[in-house]
Amino acid sequence: MSLYHLVAARHNYHMLEWMLDEPEMRGVDIDAQDLASSTALHYAAESGFGDCCEALAKCARCNIANLKDS
Repeated sequence: MSLYHLVAARHNYHMLEWMLDEPEMRGVDIDAQDLASSTALHYAAESGFGDCCEALAKCARCNIANLKDS
């Protein structure tokens, strides 16, 4: 689980926006997957956080399946 997962799961939109814009965060993998192969975008979508989904979708690969999608 990455920092992006935690921020998306807690619906911290402002922190997510900052992370996406912060040059120092560019080394953190936005498409990192947890043990169930879920990305931060999966977390936001499953929780119904549309604003976080939109922000993540601008930067993330949107074709990653998790174990629930398989």
